[in-house]
Amino acid sequence: MTTPVHIAVRRFEIVIVALDVCFCLLVLFYLWHRAWIVAVVMLVFAVLIGVIGQALPHRKHQTGNELAQGGPLDVCDGRLSSGDARGLGTAAFKTAALLAVATFVVGLHSGWRWFWAVVAAAFSYLILLVGVLQLISIPKKKKE
Repeated sequence: MTTPVHIAVRRFEIVIVALDVCFCLLVLFYLWHRAWIVAVVMLVFAVLIGVIGQALPHRKHQTGNELAQGGPLDVCDGRLSSGDARGLGTAAFKTAALLAVATFVVGLHSGWRWFWAVVAAAFSYLILLVGVLQLISIPKKKKE
């Protein structure tokens, strides 16, 4: 029997999967353009995004084989528990930091000046955190 997962955590998992796919596509893009070091860095980021996703509270007890099978999850839409909230907040900050570093690396590789790369990294950090807050604060449907 699986424990029910809050809908906000499940939505954040979808964001993590999308970022993981983007990092894998960036690996292929930089390998195609023979930027080996940047491709390896993006591959490390793809693995780290997977580690962040596995560290969510409802995924911690699962083995790699269970994660690969991807069984269905029970989703609840009530109040966010303290464990889920703490796990979601930690994962969101780690994901935002990782995305900011990736933006900085891509910016430097693309020939941007370092201060524009820092501005882009800070912007991507804030955009991801605001997006996660939007996931959590979606109002519930009122029953009539």
